[in-house]
Amino acid sequence: MPENLRFLEGVWEQVSGMGVNLIAVPDRQGAFGIFDVKIAPLEERLEFSPLLPGEPDGKVGNNIDSGQEDRNQQLVGVTYSQQINHAKDKKNTLHVETGHLLAEQALGDNSAAITNSDWQQHFDLDSGDPLFLALDQGSVTNVHRQASIPHGNALAARGCMHNVNANDLATILERAKTRYRMNPIQHTGGEDELKREGYTSRYFEVLDKVNEDGLIGFKEEHLKEPIGFVMAKLQQMVAKSKRMIHWHVVARNELDPSSKVEPQPGGSLSFLRQDQKKVKSGILNMPFVHHMADVPIVEAEFIWFSDSRGEEFLFYAQKVFLDFSGVFWPHISINFLQKRV
Repeated sequence: MPENLRFLEGVWEQVSGMGVNLIAVPDRQGAFGIFDVKIAPLEERLEFSPLLPGEPDGKVGNNIDSGQEDRNQQLVGVTYSQQINHAKDKKNTLHVETGHLLAEQALGDNSAAITNSDWQQHFDLDSGDPLFLALDQGSVTNVHRQASIPHGNALAARGCMHNVNANDLATILERAKTRYRMNPIQHTGGEDELKREGYTSRYFEVLDKVNEDGLIGFKEEHLKEPIGFVMAKLQQMVAKSKRMIHWHVVARNELDPSSKVEPQPGGSLSFLRQDQKKVKSGILNMPFVHHMADVPIVEAEFIWFSDSRGEEFLFYAQKVFLDFSGVFWPHISINFLQKRV
């Protein structure tokens, strides 16, 4: 694992035509449970900067005077600034975010360390997942993503970073196709049933408009599994890679934990109080957002790699669940970026 995250430093811009944003919103003119799917091609600029420019390693101490030196901690990392515009309507800003990506370096014997089973529960991993195996082998670095979004959200997401090979990556991408799907989940506390046929019929009316907007190659099946849109290109690129790093972070809303639900594989729901989890994370939504489209869960995965020519690339997929009156819709963002010299 890298001793710090400064390999990310620099300006990243997307590979042309490889960024897409999908979100479903209620059709307020129709019956409840009918959703319109909105799709936008992206133009993104992502910049990572040193956490502390004057410090070669960018280390930040987090020393709590608890009388126990072995509980001290060091964080290394980078700050970031992200701006995403509509690729065709460049004045249309879709997303602005600032934050930090930090790697944790515990000093001494930390007996309060989170166990592998805690992490596996945090990510909902099974035994065939490369991250599960990396945790078993002790070859991961704990990472923290702290973010602020101006329209009313702040989050602290926690996760793990590890080196991967081509076989690992194939497994990660295949599982990500299912993890980052555009499928709604009915909150069991909702007052109305989701009219699945209703949203499905609307799903495909947007395809002609999508092709006009420049998402060449975006097909019907990509509406359900959007990672498929970049899969072939990504696999072609990583085949020439000399080194790859994968990290996966998750944040859950810790406010009013008894009312939050966690989507499980297959679309079922289980209720689990956040304070029962040892991997603490959180999302803070301002009151307007909380009442209109609360954000209970954010999940994201990143893959960094360099090719045989030394050029560096960054792929990510992110899922943000939005609670629209008891229906949880994922807001999916996918992009494929290259570091600019």
